[in-house]
Amino acid sequence: MLNTSITSLNGCLQFICKELGFKKRKSNFYKPLKEGVFSTIGFGISHYGIAGHSFINVMVGVIYEEVELLSYQLTGYNRLAFMQPQIGTQIGYLMPENKPKIWEFVNNTDNTMTIEDLLYNLKNYAIPYQKKYQEPSVFFDSIDDVNIAGYLIRDRYLPILYYLRGDKQSGLKVIEEAIERQLHPNMPIVPSIRGAEVELYVGPAYGRVDPSYLTFAENYRNLPDTDHKQ
Repeated sequence: MLNTSITSLNGCLQFICKELGFKKRKSNFYKPLKEGVFSTIGFGISHYGIAGHSFINVMVGVIYEEVELLSYQLTGYNRLAFMQPQIGTQIGYLMPENKPKIWEFVNNTDNTMTIEDLLYNLKNYAIPYQKKYQEPSVFFDSIDDVNIAGYLIRDRYLPILYYLRGDKQSGLKVIEEAIERQLHPNMPIVPSIRGAEVELYVGPAYGRVDPSYLTFAENYRNLPDTDHKQ
């Protein structure tokens, strides 16, 4: 048993992340996995109109610094500023039940059992999940898998990963395929990230390419053609 009686939600989340060695940046918590690779924890809070009760939704993920720095150069959006993961999942899908899981926090009461249970599941399911992404090949394969990453992540980050491998042409092929898909969306089933709060569509509209993706594509084409990384 934890020798604690935490009665504020903020205190609960801070305690949990401190126990795991995570620090906070903006709305997310992060911890180095190895140089340039960070694991992340994000908490979504809902109340459902029940006074004094908070329901905690936990998203866990990973972010690669080198990948994000190039993404920032190409898009102007920096996930590192918020430690927003490039790939991740709702923790419930890592647990034996394999379905979304939330934890209930009640204000001004002893929430020790909630804290213990959340800590247990983070240690036993989230941390091992994140550790596997220390291997760049695992990260690459997961970004490439639309059923894991979704199109919005894959179409932006897979070209970057190819470029960092010194293979700009394969990245351009991914971009061309993404633009064609957005111009002619014809997939009856749209893959989405499990646990995401919104559905991730094949394209942003009917027969229209997302203008921000066109900017990304143009900036990518203008990158030097020399091998960036062997």
